[in-house]
Amino acid sequence: MALFPCSVCGQRKPGKLAALYNAWFDGQQNRTAYRQRVCLECLQASFVELFKKELGRETDDHACLHCGGNANGNSDAVYCTLYLPKEEPREFALLFCGECSPVVKDAFKTGAEPLADRGVSVRGPSPTAPQWGSALGL
Repeated sequence: MALFPCSVCGQRKPGKLAALYNAWFDGQQNRTAYRQRVCLECLQASFVELFKKELGRETDDHACLHCGGNANGNSDAVYCTLYLPKEEPREFALLFCGECSPVVKDAFKTGAEPLADRGVSVRGPSPTAPQWGSALGL
């Protein structure tokens, strides 16, 4: 049984939960960050499609990952680090348009624990981020 309940569904499931750290910056470069503990089912239902879309994105693609519209000039990024049990962390920079950003950020805040501002600057994922594990079928 997991020590903590899933941040999304609130249930305690057998085994360990994944940890999902999310951060974004407002117009004044103030950082907002959250940590979620997520079970496999909620990770698949709520977040995996966004991560799959990001993995398949072309480097110069400025489409919103939520609606598919053009986010060039009106974009908002969410930086995620996913810790799956017994695997190396995976980092993502998810791009959304200004209209979809609040909706997506609400999902990343569901049941999440707010984290203190560490005073870090904006950066994307590390260039050596490993591929997804087989648990999520990515």
